[in-house]
Amino acid sequence: MYRLFCDSNCELWHETVKELGLKVIRMPYTIDGEMYYYDMGENTDFKGFFDKMKKGAEAKTQALNEYDYLEYFEPFLAAGEDIYYITFSHKMSGTFEAMKSAIVKLKAKYPEREIRYKDSKTISLGAGMVVYYGALEYQKGATMDELDAYLDELIEHVATYFVVEDLTYLHRGGRLRGVAQRAVRRSRRGCAARRTRYRIALRTGNDRIDFPLRAKINVGIATDRHRHVG
Repeated sequence: MYRLFCDSNCELWHETVKELGLKVIRMPYTIDGEMYYYDMGENTDFKGFFDKMKKGAEAKTQALNEYDYLEYFEPFLAAGEDIYYITFSHKMSGTFEAMKSAIVKLKAKYPEREIRYKDSKTISLGAGMVVYYGALEYQKGATMDELDAYLDELIEHVATYFVVEDLTYLHRGGRLRGVAQRAVRRSRRGCAARRTRYRIALRTGNDRIDFPLRAKINVGIATDRHRHVG
C-alpha cells in the first residue's frame, strides 16, 4: 500500500483534496514578514492577503527544509506504507534538494519501504491537473509503476500560461530580467495594451475542463520571440 502526496502549489481546493484522499505538503509563504502555510483555501483570508499586497506589502514564497520533509514522510513509512509524491516543477524551487536529502536518510532508515516522486514540470492548476488525474488513477487502484507510466504521458500534454496586469511582483521576485525587460520596454513604445475577456479552458488528451470563469486581463505583448499582439 502507498500514500499519494501532493503539495499546496498544485492549488486544488481543500474539499477536492479530501475527496481524493491526498496527503498535502503545505508550502510556506510570508507577507509583511509573517509566515503562513497554505491550507488549500480552507481558512485562507484571500481578501486580506491581496489587500495587503495592494497596500505595498511584500509577499514571498519560502522553501521547506530537510527536517520538514522528514516530518511529513516518516510517520507513513514507520506505519509500513510507501510514498508517491507528485511535486510542482523542480526548476522553480531549491526545496527539492532538501526533499532528496531527506529521502536518502529515510531510505537508509526504512530500506524495505519505497519512496517515489514525480516532477509535474509545472505549477498552480497545471500541477493541479496532473495531481487530480493522477489521484483518480490512484483511487482506481493503480500500482506505482502504472501511475508512473500514466503521469509520464500526461505531463507531456500539460502546460501553464499566465498573463499579468502589473509587473511589480515579477520584478521584486527577480523574474523580470534580460529579454523580458527589453520586450516590455518595446511594448510600451509600440503596442497599446487592450482589455479583453478570456474563458479559461484546460485540455489534456481528449479531456477538457472548461472553467465558468471570466477574467479581465491586459493583453499587450507576448515576450516569447518578442512578438507583439494587438
